Amino acid sequence: MRRYNDIDGPSKSPYVKYDVKGFLKLGGFILFLGLVFLLMIHFLVVPKDPITADQAEQIMQELGYSPQDVTEAYYNSDPNYRSTLKRSVAFETADIHFEFFEFLTDKSASNLYGQAYTNIIREKDGSNTIKIHQKVANYIFFTLDDHTTYNVAIYVGNTAVYAYASSEQKAAVNQVLDKMGYLESSIFKRDKA
Repeated sequence: MRRYNDIDGPSKSPYVKYDVKGFLKLGGFILFLGLVFLLMIHFLVVPKDPITADQAEQIMQELGYSPQDVTEAYYNSDPNYRSTLKRSVAFETADIHFEFFEFLTDKSASNLYGQAYTNIIREKDGSNTIKIHQKVANYIFFTLDDHTTYNVAIYVGNTAVYAYASSEQKAAVNQVLDKMGYLESSIFKRDKA
């Protein structure tokens, strides 16, 4: 009578032996991959928290700028803003124009971002420009630098930013955005003033 053993393999054996250590290793590896995947999703898809126009105004003041409430100017330029725009603050220097918008809805902020993006592309895009476009969750960040003017369009939740400055003032614009929490890419952090 013949006996079955490990040499004959599973095809001849009525019983299959499982290697527990192998399953534990495989399970640990799958768990590790799952954890890496979840961390990637967390950092790529977690929505940013938009700041308010009041907070933006305070940040501008802390950085030495003199922000103005320009909400009424937008209400007067387009009556539709009365039903969508909560508040807008802006500052201007010889080399920087910076506007922050707080809307009642995310869609209104997204629409303003779209208009700013279109204007920047139409007026400044060329063969010798540096463009960066980042889109994550409720956050879209776009910059275009044509080596004379640095242009920015951003939307985060129900807020939007439109700014332009001389290329020499790029670091100053990025400093304001960083303080607002709207600039996180290491590409820009090295340009901080």
